[in-house]
Amino acid sequence: MSKKRTSAAAAETINTAQNEVEAVMYIGPSFKGVTSRTIFRNGLTPQLEEAVGKTPAIKLLIVPISKLAKAQLELADKSSARATAYAVALKAYT
Repeated sequence: MSKKRTSAAAAETINTAQNEVEAVMYIGPSFKGVTSRTIFRNGLTPQLEEAVGKTPAIKLLIVPISKLAKAQLELADKSSARATAYAVALKAYT
């Protein structure tokens, strides 16, 4: 394969990767129509979109898979913004 073809193939791979949206996980409490630990690859469900609209703190509970470990640690820290968002969601939807 020529150098030009290799470079073109590499550029195409990079562009494809940049256009892909990373999957996210909802790590908040479960409520009607929304289950905790659900992975979303192609957008959120209407129920979760509606919940975010009514309770914006829920956005903190929707995390990219690549940041999941850090988010779970933050959730365990009761003084973190994520833990506060969890408490808000719990109060609003249970």
